[in-house]
Amino acid sequence: MSPLGGQGLRANKTVKMCLSYADALFSPHARQNLFDVIKSRLLAKGGLLIFGTDKGKTQQSGTRAEGKVKEVLDELNLFYTCAPSQQHRDFRNIGNIGLDIEVKKSDKGIIKCNDTRPPEDVFYIVFLYQKSTEKSKHKPCIWFGTGDELCGHPELEALREVDIAMENARKIAKSKGLGNLKLYPRYNWSVNCAGLSGKIELDPEQ
Repeated sequence: MSPLGGQGLRANKTVKMCLSYADALFSPHARQNLFDVIKSRLLAKGGLLIFGTDKGKTQQSGTRAEGKVKEVLDELNLFYTCAPSQQHRDFRNIGNIGLDIEVKKSDKGIIKCNDTRPPEDVFYIVFLYQKSTEKSKHKPCIWFGTGDELCGHPELEALREVDIAMENARKIAKSKGLGNLKLYPRYNWSVNCAGLSGKIELDPEQ
């Protein structure tokens, strides 16, 4: 036993943690490595069940999910900025290395992204099926990955065709003959999370 007892053990753990952060920050894959550190701490903390949505107040439950991630960032003493209200990339430039994290929550397994398709350079933490019971088909779980993984690695050519179709629709909407009506077609992206691989099941009793 160290002469410092518990304090010595805690100091050793702190040194090891600091070294892991240093490795994350200076690796060629710095953002992925730092994201993995955050992921490990979040899973170790537990308490990741965020039960349901009260009377349709989806933003409140989403804020609780973001709060779980914020706790970890603060515990790790990482620099970050928060996105303005209703904007994506909830936590930005984490660790001053350009790591952006978006936090999502869905009890039904469908993530609404509105007009912003998940960017491939953003990392996602997704809380899923939090209202599930023992009889439910899907169990409460959490998923970690990039925007490209979240979208199922869509083909660039297919995405380009969608962009062209949307641009054409906007041109048509600007055409004459609509009287006093105005129309602006916009994206309404959503992600079906049922097929995501690597979901981590949560203990309903935690």
